[in-house]
Amino acid sequence: MSIINSFHQAFFDGYNTVATTDYVYNSDGDTDSEAGWVRCVGDDVIVMYNVATLVATTLSYRIEGRYDSSTRALEISGADKTTTSGIDQVISISAYPVKEVRVGVKIDADDPGTQNPNIFYSSVIVRETK
Repeated sequence: MSIINSFHQAFFDGYNTVATTDYVYNSDGDTDSEAGWVRCVGDDVIVMYNVATLVATTLSYRIEGRYDSSTRALEISGADKTTTSGIDQVISISAYPVKEVRVGVKIDADDPGTQNPNIFYSSVIVRETK
């Protein structure tokens, strides 16, 4: 199979995550239901993330997807990270029939270790093959 089209879109590019009670969906710190969505129709859809620096005790992330014209999101993947990762982690979401994807990140506002910096990277790669 050869790749006939590919694109890459960053969700977070070195975002300094701050303590919050809600997930943040882009580097502007937006938390609303329409923030951060990226169209991801293709044969291969891969989400990458990296916790480059973590001073807080725990950083939580989740990958969400939704269908066309749906206001409801489904959680595809999520985890709490307690250590930094020296290399990007990769999650294939091609098996989920979603048309849009976003990544949310947060540090619990009750976390006693909410000092900065807490640097997070995340992006999506969409490829079409033939």
